[in-house]
Parts: sequence; structure tokens; C-alpha cells
Amino acid sequence: MRLLSFTMIALKFALSLLLVAFSVYGDESDEATACVALLENFGERCCESVATSQSFGADMTSCLADDSEEVTCDNVKCILTKQGIMKGDNIDEDAARRRFQQISKDNGGEREMAERIMRECLDGKFLEYPPEDACPAVKLFTCAFLNAQLSCTKWKSTDKCNQLAENAKKCKELVDEY
Repeated sequence: MRLLSFTMIALKFALSLLLVAFSVYGDESDEATACVALLENFGERCCESVATSQSFGADMTSCLADDSEEVTCDNVKCILTKQGIMKGDNIDEDAARRRFQQISKDNGGEREMAERIMRECLDGKFLEYPPEDACPAVKLFTCAFLNAQLSCTKWKSTDKCNQLAENAKKCKELVDEY
């Protein structure tokens, strides 16, 4: 039951990320549609080169209530606090940088992902991510998730994962222009 609940919450979070994608990119280009499709599949485990996203699973599960209908700012703050990135109500960017550097050191295959997240999300850049009324924790989480997917170098070989890989490639073109 807990896994089903987590999956449903993840799907609802993905739908909120869809709104983020449209508000960021504001068009219906192939690239923007690819970003939306990538975010729609938030719960998929297609990227084999980004294994640390699964390490967040235990923290996500412990931070989400069984009866949660959606992922809230408090849920994301809890996750980031457990990861050592959130200090009270503030994002500790130095701690975030150390966490991503540690991921890079511990998992050589994830160096590109960690570097991309640090480059694209730290130094306050995550605050530029919509929605405008989202708390900083949600903005950082959204920025990190999207950029982790865009840096994937090895995808599972299934029809669905192959399509997600193609979507990531198209979305990356748009995000890199942004």
C-alpha cells in the first residue's frame, strides 16, 4: 500500500512539474512538449546512470504521509533536511554543493549530473524556476530533478525508456538555450 501511495504522490508531483514546464517554456514546441513528457514520467526508473535518485527514495518515503494527496513544500523541506541541504527554512547552498560533490566522488558515473546540477541550480539559480509562489525547497528539487534527467548518459533499453531518452535530448536543447 505504501508503494502505491508513493507512486500516486509522485504522479501528482509530476503533474505539478508539468505546469512548471509550460510556465518556463511557454510554448508548444517539440522541445517544450518533450520536457513535459519527461516530467510526466517522474516515477519512471529509466536512467541507469543516475542511481542516486533512488537513494532519495527512503527519505521521500519517510517524509510523505500515507494519506498525502500531493507533495508539499514541507515534504520537500523534510527530504532536503534529511539530505543535509536544508537548514531550518533555508537552503544551505554550501551543503548542497558538498552533497553533490560527494555524489560525484562516490559515483563517478554521476559526475556530469552532479556538475550540471551545481552549475544550473546553485548560486541562487534554482530560485528562477517556477512556479513563482513555490517555496525555495520545491524550486531546488524541481531544478535538480530536471537537470539530473537531462544529464542521463545511459538509459534502459525499453520502448518507453528509449522515448524518454529522446525527450531528454530534445528538452536539453531547450533548457540549455534558456
